[in-house]
Amino acid sequence: MNKQLNILVVEDQKSSYQLIDRALSEINVNVKLIWLQSGDEVLPLLEQQGKTIHAIFLNLKLPKLEGSEVLKLLEQRPDIPRLPIYILSGL
Repeated sequence: MNKQLNILVVEDQKSSYQLIDRALSEINVNVKLIWLQSGDEVLPLLEQQGKTIHAIFLNLKLPKLEGSEVLKLLEQRPDIPRLPIYILSGL
């Protein structure tokens, strides 16, 4: 059995989240998705669970706090583990 990957998906559109979920399930990856719908939820979650997250899928266009701002905040926080971040955008 493969190790479970915990992936944080920061995406406000349910259909986009479902697309990611479906794509990962089709390639038979042992993954647990954690879905956040706005950028202002990212730092609190990573402060609590950052060591258990393996990657982040981050939309740039989000309510409350945009993805680009999340990136800037993460850059300023050396206490939060550095993770691969995959940018999502409908641009």
